[in-house]
Amino acid sequence: MSTGGPLGELLESIKNYGPWGVLALALFSNLIPGFPAVYLTIVVSYAAVEKDNVTGLLAMILAGGLGAGIGKFVEFYLSDVLSSRVKRIESKRRALKRILARTTWEMALLVFLFAALPLPDDVLYIPLGAAGYNKLVFLASVTLGKIVLTALVAGIGAFLGWLTTENMALSVAAIVAGTIILLALLFAVDWESVLEGYEERGWRGAVNALCKELSRLLNSTLRRGR
Repeated sequence: MSTGGPLGELLESIKNYGPWGVLALALFSNLIPGFPAVYLTIVVSYAAVEKDNVTGLLAMILAGGLGAGIGKFVEFYLSDVLSSRVKRIESKRRALKRILARTTWEMALLVFLFAALPLPDDVLYIPLGAAGYNKLVFLASVTLGKIVLTALVAGIGAFLGWLTTENMALSVAAIVAGTIILLALLFAVDWESVLEGYEERGWRGAVNALCKELSRLLNSTLRRGR
């Protein structure tokens, strides 16, 4: 199977640079929040062209997953650094970090699933970074998830069927809007009261306190809208 045009030229360049080319492309395409994973289109095309090259495919999958994981980690780390410098939210960050420390492995599974499935993962990762989630656990979880996603995409030739310019623009807009809303919500909630609820009654108390906080924020928003 041969591929012509710009895509064919890009595939030839990737083949010349080997796994390092895939790693670099995956890293850069995952650095920008809400930006579609461009490297996946190369992965699916490369897999179609080099389907008999098992060793090359495995190297590409590992390189693509590692590059994507590093890209998401940089995004995560920057949100952590930037939010840590905002004094106004310092107390809420401390409360969030205490909560996340008690749910480290549950969140690790969520990070993995968002990375391994075609989900808008920036909506989760940027707020997690802003909240001060464990960096090493995040890096391991997101990289493993991206390796799984890259492997899945390499075996699915239908990916390009829905990747149109219109869908890409809509996806970017939805992801950016969702991320902004979740970040605003993250630092509007009184996490100290949620933590107190958890310490008094476990998860039931935490959920109850969180529901009260969300109800308070909703009522406050409605009153301002009148």
